[in-house]
This record gives sequence, structure tokens and C-alpha cells, in this order.
Amino acid sequence: MAAFKKQSGRQQSVVGYADFDFSQLVSGVLKVLIELPPRAIIIAGALQTLTAFNSGTSDVATIGDSGSATRYKASATIAAAAYQVITPTGVEATTTALRNVGIVWTAVGTAATAGIGRLWLSYFVLGRAQFSQGLDA
Repeated sequence: MAAFKKQSGRQQSVVGYADFDFSQLVSGVLKVLIELPPRAIIIAGALQTLTAFNSGTSDVATIGDSGSATRYKASATIAAAAYQVITPTGVEATTTALRNVGIVWTAVGTAATAGIGRLWLSYFVLGRAQFSQGLDA
């Protein structure tokens, strides 16, 4: 068996975010908000409702990508100001579908006239090194 070789390359996590409002979304349709680089892996994130969405009955969102609209959050109520964390899955963004991360808003009732939110994601990229840390042999 070959000896294990420690990796000296290090990188800081990267944070991407996007602000959006009700007028930019279509109920039931994925709105891509953040494009990840190839080989990115999300390690944290959240959906923050800054101004409540006000459809007549309910407003919920899922967080995912073009491959699975619920990959990171199956249901987030956005009818009130809130901060809701996502669930990192360890999935590597190897395809365009996995790289296009966004939300699907579902509005029920009368049309919304208000609603502002922010999606942020923290990720690292496999194979990227920003600096080197000396390691013992």
C-alpha cells in the first residue's frame, strides 16, 4: 500500500449571496440566484426573509438547484421575517444543474405585493489552493 501524502494546500471558504424580491419570482418556478464554480461543495447557508411575503394564504420556498429544487431545504415559510438555515448535503457541483442554486417560491391566495429575501451560501472548491501550509513530513 502506498504511503498517505498530506495535502499542504489550503483555502478559505467562499460566500456568495443574492438579494431578491417578490416581483422577480414566479410561483412554482426555480429562480437561480447563485451560480457555483465547478467542484464546489456547499458547507453552510441560509434563507433570510427581510420583508415578509404577503400572498393571501401562504408563502413558502424551497432551496435547491436545477437538479433538485429541494436539495438544501424542503420547506421554508417566508410569510414572516425569519432566518432559516439550509442543510448542506456534501454534493459536489459537477454539472451545470448542480451549480445553479436558487429558490422555488410557492404563493397561495391573492398576489403578493411585498416580500424581500436574501440567500447566502458558504462553499469550498475541491482542488483549489489559495496558500500552502507547511506540513511535517
